[in-house]
Amino acid sequence: MGDPGERTTAEDVLAVFEGLADPAEPLTTGEVADALDGPRGAVSDALCSLVDRGELESRRLDARNSAWWRPSAAAGRKTAESREGDSTAGPRSSGREFTARILGASPVSIVVVEPSGRISFANERAVEILGLERDEITSRTYLEPGWNIYYEDGTSVPVEEHPVTRVLETGRSDYGFEHWIELSDGTARWLSSNSAPLLDDDGGVESVVETVAAVTGTDPNSMRPLYSVLDADALDALLSSVRDGTVHTSFTFEGCSVTVASDGTVDVGPASER
Repeated sequence: MGDPGERTTAEDVLAVFEGLADPAEPLTTGEVADALDGPRGAVSDALCSLVDRGELESRRLDARNSAWWRPSAAAGRKTAESREGDSTAGPRSSGREFTARILGASPVSIVVVEPSGRISFANERAVEILGLERDEITSRTYLEPGWNIYYEDGTSVPVEEHPVTRVLETGRSDYGFEHWIELSDGTARWLSSNSAPLLDDDGGVESVVETVAAVTGTDPNSMRPLYSVLDADALDALLSSVRDGTVHTSFTFEGCSVTVASDGTVDVGPASER
C-alpha cells in the first residue's frame, strides 16, 4: 500500500488481522490505516463492510472511537492452526489486551494500582496530567511521599486518607476526591480523582482504577451531560462524510476543549491547553 492510486480493499484490511500473532487482538481504525499506509476514510469503509460480512466485530470505545477484531470462530481457526503441535501455548490474552486498549484510548487520565501499592498502568492522558514519563509513573507506588499531594489548606494527605487506600480497605468506590499535587517542575495542579475497585471471582480487590482530571473550576456533578447540548447525529454525519484524509472539529464545553476527528479519536482537555 502507500500508493495514492491504490484502492484499500476489504481483503487488504482482513489481511492485517490475519497477520497478527493473536488474530482476535482488537485494533483501532488508526492502527489498521497505519499498517496499510492507506487513507483512514477508505479503511473505515472497508472495516464496516467486513462487519456486514461477519468477518469482523466492532465495539465503540467512547463517543467517537471504535475497536475492531476477528470473531471468535474465525480467530479460533487461525489460532488452532498456529498452535498445532505446540503444547506450551497458553490461553489467549485478548480480553486483557482489549481492556488495556480501552484504558489507553480513553481521553480521561487513568492509572491502575495493584494491592501492593504499585502503579501498573498509566495512559497517555495520565502522563500529561501528572507531568511525568510513563515509566516514571509505573516505577512508583501510590504511597510514596514524592507525589506531594495535599489538601486545599496545605496539609499533606496521609496514606490512610488516600482514596486508593480506602478502596483497597473497603472494596467500595471513592468519588470526587480533590487535592493539590506538586509537579516535578515545581508547579502545582488542583486535581479531582475517582477510584473504583476491580474485583476478583472471590470478591477481593484485584486492582484499583483511578481516573484523574484537572479541575476546571466547575463542579463535575453540576456539569451538563455532553449529549444534552450536542447533536450527535449531525456530528456523525459530518465526520462520516469524509472518505480520504482526516477532518477535525473542535468546540468548548464547560471549560474544556473537545476535539473530535473523523478517524475516531477524541481529545479532551482544559480550554487553555488548546
